[in-house]
Amino acid sequence: MPILARARRALRSFHRRALPTRPARTPRVALAALATLLALPAAPTAARAQLGVAVACTPGIPGCSQLRFTLSSTPDLALDALTLQLVTPGWTFTPIVAGGTVGSYAAEDALGPFGGTTTIGAVGRTAAIDFLETAAPFTIAPGSSGFLDLEVAGTGNAAGLSVDFIATTADGTRIVGNTIPEPGTVVLLSTGMLALALVGRRRARRTSHDAA
Repeated sequence: MPILARARRALRSFHRRALPTRPARTPRVALAALATLLALPAAPTAARAQLGVAVACTPGIPGCSQLRFTLSSTPDLALDALTLQLVTPGWTFTPIVAGGTVGSYAAEDALGPFGGTTTIGAVGRTAAIDFLETAAPFTIAPGSSGFLDLEVAGTGNAAGLSVDFIATTADGTRIVGNTIPEPGTVVLLSTGMLALALVGRRRARRTSHDAA
């Protein structure tokens, strides 16, 4: 097993034994520093950072009053900040106090579970997160993912929810994108498009036959 993989496994093992609950800021800083040191032996040519964000209702939360944003990346990534914007009409982020601009989130990354606050835009469509308020960036390890749970209010099917995001990495790189549809949504869309294509083809054949 490569040295880097063994070191990362040791880090995760330490975290499970020593930090069974939400880590305080000081251990999180130490873990972030250790993760940075472990990443130093990586390949000298850095790959372009790519961030994927998928959204769905948080498991076990009734009425989809909370959304889970699952973050994955290629290669590993550390995020200092993230802004989410709900594009689909009828959905807004819920503040801690009605009419306020401060929300909250629960999260889990490669360093373990943690939480913090969000800054919600005037109309409730955006939520900005500064991960450095927890004293460490949001860290995504190679081949894994992390997630954020945010309180929302909305109507309709969350499976087709569209969310724009802007992320800033620890090295200052800015990543802009849109959420990835759930696999089930992609299948439904593909099936619907195929059905429409078949209907159109049959109508074209019928029209051509009648004209003849």
